[in-house]
Amino acid sequence: MNGNRKMAAIPIYLASLVFFVLGLMYPIMQTEIAMGLLSSTDIYLTSSVTLLFEKNEYFLGVIILLFSIVFPILKYLVLATKIIGIKLPGSGILHILLEIINKWAMLDVFVVSLLILSLKMDGHSMILWSGLGIGTTYFAASIVGLLVTTFILSYKSKEQV
Repeated sequence: MNGNRKMAAIPIYLASLVFFVLGLMYPIMQTEIAMGLLSSTDIYLTSSVTLLFEKNEYFLGVIILLFSIVFPILKYLVLATKIIGIKLPGSGILHILLEIINKWAMLDVFVVSLLILSLKMDGHSMILWSGLGIGTTYFAASIVGLLVTTFILSYKSKEQV
C-alpha cells in the first residue's frame, strides 16, 4: 500500500474513531414532556437498543445493534490492521468482511434516521418535544470518516490496476 495514502488515512481514521466514541457517549436525542417540567430524557444509541428490546422490538433492536455498534467496531478493527500493516490469520476473510460491510455503510445512516423518526414527535407540541442531540452529529461524522478512510485505503491507482 502506498505510504502516502496510509499517512493521509491515519488522522481521518483517528478522528472518526473519536467521533464514534463520542457518538456513543453523548445523547442522540433529548425528549421533554411539558417543556421539561414533568420529564426530560436523554436518549443514547446504546440505550435505544435496550429500550427496543424492553418493548419486544427485537428485529429493530438487533438491526440497530448490528449496523450502528457492532459493524462499525468491526470496520475500525479491520481498518486498524490495514493501517498498521498487521497480517492476521484469516486477514483475507477480514478484508472480504470489510467489503461486504461497506456495501451496507449507508444502512448506518438509515438506522439512525429510523430511530429518530420512530421517537420524534411534532416539534411544535407544547406537551412533548424531542430534538437531536450532539451524539447524532458525532455519530454521523464518524460514519463519514470511516467511509473516507476506507476509500483512501482501498483506492487503486491506475498503476496498480
